[in-house]
Amino acid sequence: MARALLLGILVFIAVGARAATVTLTWNYDYTGLTLCSATATTNCLDHFEMDNSTSGKPVLIAAVANPANASGKVTGISGTFQTSAFGSQVLAVTAVGRDGSGNFVSSDWTKCQGTFQITPPAPSALAGAVQ
Repeated sequence: MARALLLGILVFIAVGARAATVTLTWNYDYTGLTLCSATATTNCLDHFEMDNSTSGKPVLIAAVANPANASGKVTGISGTFQTSAFGSQVLAVTAVGRDGSGNFVSSDWTKCQGTFQITPPAPSALAGAVQ
């Protein structure tokens, strides 16, 4: 009985320590926009940010670079992150640019968001013995 309890605790700890991998994919129209670079540091598009906005306020998860040589309408831009925030989560993506003074400015996070059900990864390598 003590072994079964210890095994159960170890399995719980191992599963609890694992995070779910989430990939978000979106489209963006770069028409008429300049991409930020070492020489273009104002009035340009710098990157995207993936946020968790479940609480009603966006919290940064990760930044995603622009695709190389992006221009026109680009589909299938994506970013991947790991999370242990399980259950119903509201995730958003914003475009982040630099204004005429080089300050960061972001698009409205409510314009590109969705609700996702995030579940923990399944256990693996199940073994057992029957006596």
